Amino acid sequence: MIDWYRLLPTYSTQNSPTCEKWDRLLNDLLDMEDPVMINGNRCTICGFEVWTGNWPYAYGSLGWPPAPLPRVATRKRLRKALGERKYPEVEAFVRDVMGERQG
Repeated sequence: MIDWYRLLPTYSTQNSPTCEKWDRLLNDLLDMEDPVMINGNRCTICGFEVWTGNWPYAYGSLGWPPAPLPRVATRKRLRKALGERKYPEVEAFVRDVMGERQG
């Protein structure tokens, strides 16, 4: 049996079409402000709600999928921007606990 899926290019499967306008807007928003996670699947950037679940198929869509997607490079930029800030409440808790242990 042949596994045809392994022959598909990386990121060839996505839930919605790529939208150049949304891509430009999301890049501009990322230039202005760091994204803030709402929960495991959503973040906000300058008041816009962005979907951050389902990497890479729906990641970066405006609101809830199915919605237009940014280019793959912008999805990667968003993912990198979230990085350690993905769950700020967890980070604050860890800082508090580590601070108590060190002090």
